[in-house]
Amino acid sequence: MVAALVAWADVVAFGQIIQSVRGRVSSEQSRTLPGATVVVLVDQAVAATAVTDSTGRFSLQLEPGRYLFRASFVGHQPREVEWLVIGGKESVVDLVLTEQPFELDEVEITAPTSVHVQAGTTNLSIEKSLRVPANFFDPLRLAVATPGAVAVNDQGNVLSVKGYSPNAMLWRVQGLDVLNPNHLANAGTLSDRPVSFGGSISVLSAQVLDNTEFASGWYPARYGNALSAVVDMHLREGNKNQYEFTAQASVIGLDVAAEGPLTKKKSSSFLANYRYSTVGLLSGLGLNFGDERINFQDFSFHGHVRHPHGETSFFGWGGISSNRFTRKPEPEWQTEKDRYTIDFDGAVWAVGAKHTWGRVWRWEWGTAFSAQSQNRFSQSVDIPQPHINAEVFEQQQWLLTQCLLTRRSWKRQQVEAGVQLNQQSGNLNVQTVVPQYFALGFPNFQGTVTGALIQPFIHYTHRLTKKWELQAGFRTPYFTYNNTHALEPRLALTRMGRANSFQLSYSQVGQTQSVPTYLQPGNRNLALTRSAQWLAEWRATFAKHQFTAQGFYHQLRNVPISTDGSLFSAVNQFDEFAPTGLVSEGRGTHAGFSGAIDRKFANSFYYGINGTRYHATFTDIRQVTYTARFNGGYAFTMLAGKEWGRAARTFGVHVRFLYFGGLRQQPIDVLTSQLYGTTIFDTRRGYVVRQPDYWRPDVRISWRKNKPNYTRTLSLDIQNVANHKNVAFQYFDSFLQRVETRYQLGIIPVLVYRVDF
Repeated sequence: MVAALVAWADVVAFGQIIQSVRGRVSSEQSRTLPGATVVVLVDQAVAATAVTDSTGRFSLQLEPGRYLFRASFVGHQPREVEWLVIGGKESVVDLVLTEQPFELDEVEITAPTSVHVQAGTTNLSIEKSLRVPANFFDPLRLAVATPGAVAVNDQGNVLSVKGYSPNAMLWRVQGLDVLNPNHLANAGTLSDRPVSFGGSISVLSAQVLDNTEFASGWYPARYGNALSAVVDMHLREGNKNQYEFTAQASVIGLDVAAEGPLTKKKSSSFLANYRYSTVGLLSGLGLNFGDERINFQDFSFHGHVRHPHGETSFFGWGGISSNRFTRKPEPEWQTEKDRYTIDFDGAVWAVGAKHTWGRVWRWEWGTAFSAQSQNRFSQSVDIPQPHINAEVFEQQQWLLTQCLLTRRSWKRQQVEAGVQLNQQSGNLNVQTVVPQYFALGFPNFQGTVTGALIQPFIHYTHRLTKKWELQAGFRTPYFTYNNTHALEPRLALTRMGRANSFQLSYSQVGQTQSVPTYLQPGNRNLALTRSAQWLAEWRATFAKHQFTAQGFYHQLRNVPISTDGSLFSAVNQFDEFAPTGLVSEGRGTHAGFSGAIDRKFANSFYYGINGTRYHATFTDIRQVTYTARFNGGYAFTMLAGKEWGRAARTFGVHVRFLYFGGLRQQPIDVLTSQLYGTTIFDTRRGYVVRQPDYWRPDVRISWRKNKPNYTRTLSLDIQNVANHKNVAFQYFDSFLQRVETRYQLGIIPVLVYRVDF
């Protein structure tokens, strides 16, 4: 007691702020690792060390600041995590190690060490979300800085990866497939209809998230029903020792979070977050959102319990969003949109639980129920010239995901096996009223798609020698809606050295079609779209840098295509409806290479640069090859930042620059568009119109002040600080009777004040 008082007096006397940091070191099989070594580095210098106790836990006392935590244990690969320690909250750093049956040569703590990760997988940490400009605490907006990922529109987090449509992605939370967990799923689309793989912003705030894995390379057998990328989000545990809070206010709304122990035993915790947002303040600052009233709010929670036989978590979220545009008086009409009243309402919610147990065989059972509802109604005034009078779009979907997984490790081998069951239902009602009914462009249909996607899988890993590792597995999806199935083998060979690794892999992956596609007449029996993917990746660490080089080649088959000469292919589909009578005879290719260099946050400075060159094509019913819609050709991103100060006060400047090749659009048939009073594309020529190249600089300026019991952060994020007007798309304006260009948002400044206590 006396020693503690003396230590506290010394801290007060010298004005230091000391924060408690604790954590746990475990293996991928959820085994705790007693005796593991934890080294904390600051600018390559050792700041503190600790050894885990009999339960695998450790504790440290550190000043606020940025640190690199490195954990190591006999028979396991080391793990490094960058972490921001602040004065207002106790830091909880959990490190999960991968088993490694052979010992590497002894190395110094400051020396580079190879860390084996799956090729093409990027860890989007919460620490990074607090410094990357213009991500708005949305993990998927961080992914735009990964090789091959291209932002489709500034208004949302929708991404095209390696030239694929955004529809080729998969969303997961806690290792379970879920429906699109985003607000305003219609943000930035040409038709203003909602999509299934993105939106304005994630319903899950960074306040409740742990690390997010963005897998856009080789997929282990536990991943399925995706072609381009998997967004695997994990929820963090709340503090089991004390109650903590976060309050955040900005020009786009309010965000509050609370966490703490559920019982006095401190073996369980809760974490909850509520957020309300509106763009009204931004509109008041003079930013142009098209006179739309946009609002959303959400609530999310995560509970976690540790017990002698394993651990249990339960989680959920719910969010609602709306977008309103009121028809203007006729004297104020300037464009086609001004004569419409448009209402959009969206709702998403989910509940789930996950339980792990066992020692020799590690078992995991998870179940989640997610649902969404998207309703859009638009109606124009009655004027003589041809136009769409009204459109109703109503969609309801639900997905029940259950997954049983087991793992077992031996000295050199590991096996992972399981079965995933996705019971799903989607109901769609589309009614379009036009003076002259035009079935191809304006379908009227309703129906329901109900079925189970059953996916057994097994994955085997064998450490052949100290440097060589073999992974093999397969997944066998079967869709009961139309009795389609596939066999998806996975194979990877990895060579690991002291400071580098090389992986060569091959996999086959498949994906079901969208609900609107299945509901069109003649499309029920479409097969799963398949992609055979080759990938070679080299990673190396040198000093404070990591280098990555990658080459990929994908061959697509069983792609739904049209037979009427319209050049429709599902690889290009985004927000538009598919035509009737499709056949699964299309093909496509995606090929390219990328390179990246990243410097860790050392000496209060970091940077990352990456570039990708890629090409994407598709074929029609005659097997003629065309350039794909999302074939931008190249992507370049740069991220850098510098911080000044250390424990008490920190000032930082961070910049990000994006440069992408322009995406493509079909040419507009002007005469037909005039006849029907809306945009009609010439679908027989392919995607021959290329938009100008996209570029955007973002800036973040932040100031953080640490106190013993709280931390204040003031930041200014400016998306597109140059106010460069990137092209969104071209459309036919029925009021102006000509083709017009729609531009993206331009500059968006967001001022945020945050308190952690």
